[in-house]
Amino acid sequence: MQSMDPRQAVDALHAGATAQIMQLMTGLFGNIEDSLFEIAFGLHGQENLARKRQLGELMRDLRLRKTPFLKQFNRQLVDAKPLWFSGTPMASDVVEERAQAQKLAAKCNAHFGHLLKSIADRTAHATGHEAQIRSLPLGPEQLSYLFLHSFSHITQDEYSQTVVQGLFARFVLDRLGSVYAGINAVLEEAGYSVAPVESEVPQTA
Repeated sequence: MQSMDPRQAVDALHAGATAQIMQLMTGLFGNIEDSLFEIAFGLHGQENLARKRQLGELMRDLRLRKTPFLKQFNRQLVDAKPLWFSGTPMASDVVEERAQAQKLAAKCNAHFGHLLKSIADRTAHATGHEAQIRSLPLGPEQLSYLFLHSFSHITQDEYSQTVVQGLFARFVLDRLGSVYAGINAVLEEAGYSVAPVESEVPQTA
């Protein structure tokens, strides 16, 4: 079967996946205030007053910055499209953010590992470049890096960042299965295959 032009395939999968991811991001912000209220309600005692104040300030900041944050995140997703052909992850000047992104994405990488491996194999076939799961432009680690980098402009408070990272994992990373299934389907329908499984060839006497 003749394969679709790789740039046409990438255009299709990247546009569709970006739209789905932004729906998840919008859902995150739609649920984040109630989730923060729930967390704050569960904090008791004088020792937690400071954290309650932190969550209150975080809710205020997120209301003010929701629209520019989502616009910036969408723009970064769109700008990531050429990285399908480079096989390299997004550049990062902050080593700590890259390490945090790897840690944040670990559960998602494990849960969708088989599907992500299929996408990486098909991407390598389409582009002629080696593709690794961690460097997929819309893979869990890259999305986590984008989120951490963007969110660092909202607050540097460590507790607030930890809380919101958990919500990002819950409302975005844990729900990426259909996004990755769609990417894999586009590549498969375009004629790009997965790497063959190596097996021993029986020797003849």
